[in-house]
Amino acid sequence: MESVFLKFKSFIRELVSPIFTFEMKQFAWYQKADLIDLMLRIALMNCYAEGYTKALRKEKKKKNKNKKERKSVPTSETLLDYLKTQNINDILEIAKTQIAQCIEVLVKKGVTLNNVAIAFDWHDVRFYGKHYKEGVLGTKPERGTSYAYCYLTVSIITPRKRLVLAVIPLKSREELAQIILPLLDQIMQYVKNLSYVAFDNGFQDSKLLQALIDHNIPYIIPLRDTVKLRKRWKWKRYLKRFNYNTQGVWVDVVEAVDSKGLQYFLGTNLPGRPKRILKLYKKRWGIETSYRMIGQFLGKTTCDDYAVRVCYFVLAVLLYNVWVLLNVRVREHVIVVELKLSCLWSSPVIPCKLSDSFG
Repeated sequence: MESVFLKFKSFIRELVSPIFTFEMKQFAWYQKADLIDLMLRIALMNCYAEGYTKALRKEKKKKNKNKKERKSVPTSETLLDYLKTQNINDILEIAKTQIAQCIEVLVKKGVTLNNVAIAFDWHDVRFYGKHYKEGVLGTKPERGTSYAYCYLTVSIITPRKRLVLAVIPLKSREELAQIILPLLDQIMQYVKNLSYVAFDNGFQDSKLLQALIDHNIPYIIPLRDTVKLRKRWKWKRYLKRFNYNTQGVWVDVVEAVDSKGLQYFLGTNLPGRPKRILKLYKKRWGIETSYRMIGQFLGKTTCDDYAVRVCYFVLAVLLYNVWVLLNVRVREHVIVVELKLSCLWSSPVIPCKLSDSFG
């Protein structure tokens, strides 16, 4: 297991460093590596930059009274000021490249992305400030707020391959088809023989459904349980599959009941009995676990700058992907907490290339 931790420490900086696109000021007191290291530790600690940097500087002061030595730890203000200068499009483009590297590593480990299922989901990072800030969207009330930064992710839901294949910050939940179809084209560069795409009912959009049907993309999406849908089902209840018009689009629907007695109406173009379709859809719930794991690598911040928020989330996704790679074909499952402690307690390791670490 120790060798696994060494691999993690040796290539993680090489993977995530490119997303930090800011340029250091002339005669800057700190090196860019200092800021990247600080950001990594904040993500691994799942904490606020302000509290963490204060604690580090206080500890330095106790150990060494030399003023110059104490300043080797950047302040949170310094870190955030540099992160704010980044271009969001640059971060996302580089993240795409780094995710491609993760996929290459997965393939080199003998795990192909053939006949896999993928799922689209959006993740809300709750926001408690002024809701007119860039990137803040309205969402259902939870934990004292109805606003959040929203990120769309595409994840593999086939077990032991649950990489995040794409991440996009959302400024609107409208025109989903214009966002999702280009992403599918991008993902098909890596995935051969796509099994199906799973959505939750928040993606029930007429244009998206029509686009999926027109492009013959296998999909499963739960439909909202409305009076209109129930009337249609009662009329067609003796059929295993019935057609239904939702917002002007005709879709095939299967009705299935799980072991707990919960009823589902699933729009799909996949063949098979209702229980099989429901079983395939429920595999999507694995990405809920994935989202919780991403959250374990997400640093906390009260900063409302959009570039900072995007950088934090993209970093969390990349760290999560590394954790997935480490758990591919290992005898003993890598526990996140143990992994974090190993990295935080150890001395810095010279970074090497992903291909060298996982070769």
